[in-house]
Amino acid sequence: SLIVGADISYSWQRSFIDFWVGPSIGLAIALGVAPLLLHSGNLKEAFRSMKDLEKVYSESRLMRVNVLILIYIACSIGTTIITLLLCPDFIPYAWIAVILSTVLPFILVMASARAMASAGVAVEIPYLFEGVMGALPYDKVDIWFAPLYTSHTVTMGSPSAMWVDYLYMAKLTETKITSVFEGWFFALPIAWGLGLLFSTAMWLLAPIPSSFYPYTAKTWPVMASYMDLFVSKRFVTMLDPKMIVSSFLLGVIIYVASGFLKHPGALIGVVMAVGVGSFIPPFVTLLIGGLIGKVVAPKFFGKENWGKYKFIVAAGLIAGEGLAAGLAGLVNIIS
Repeated sequence: SLIVGADISYSWQRSFIDFWVGPSIGLAIALGVAPLLLHSGNLKEAFRSMKDLEKVYSESRLMRVNVLILIYIACSIGTTIITLLLCPDFIPYAWIAVILSTVLPFILVMASARAMASAGVAVEIPYLFEGVMGALPYDKVDIWFAPLYTSHTVTMGSPSAMWVDYLYMAKLTETKITSVFEGWFFALPIAWGLGLLFSTAMWLLAPIPSSFYPYTAKTWPVMASYMDLFVSKRFVTMLDPKMIVSSFLLGVIIYVASGFLKHPGALIGVVMAVGVGSFIPPFVTLLIGGLIGKVVAPKFFGKENWGKYKFIVAAGLIAGEGLAAGLAGLVNIIS
């Protein structure tokens, strides 16, 4: 929806709600269903391979598998209990909370990790939590913000599945797995302390969102509107089934086509990440940067030199940007 005279934030908000919600759901479902249909063997093999975990853990001197499973169950049930304490009216649906917080995340993380390793794509059932909550006759808002670690937080980008990448990279670089965990636990309290310090400083500097933090001022209203679609259950009446179905079919076609190009899921991933309902400025910048890196820079510096030094250039730009942002924030806080 192009609205003459409106700023980019409002235009983005209206276009997403009026049009892009349906395609985003259809393409997301395709991204979740297509790997299950085309790579169903990965899920079966993931559970069959669990019989070898005891040997792996005994060789690496880590916790036994049954201990890890007990810790997982205890943490999952713990978040469910906290959720029910915060949302006492949701107690009649406690069994649903247990399934969403314990059973489904385990299956989805196993499937996602296995699919990432074998096919390079994630297995995700999108909007599962939202669909379940929308189908229940529970109209209170509290459950949407409860600390229920459900399947809607377990995706390709979740820490649970990504830990497989970290540990396998440690194996490839001949790094002890125990060293990875030791470093993580050493950095965790430091990150928490500094995070609280900087968050407090930012809150004291100016309200969030506000014009002082333009990204939040632009994106948070859209995110709130999108969340409101689910919380109010208006998404059930607003969605166009034809748009969802057509987008789903388009997504499956793109996924299959990208498989023939030896990059399964790559094209639909690009569509979902930088195309469907995305905020324009950052992804226009991403496009310009990609064109410079792929077309302009190789001709200017030479393809061999650019291929050799581009990572150093990228690291320098990231480091310089981080220093500039940190210095600017420090000056603002002091002033």
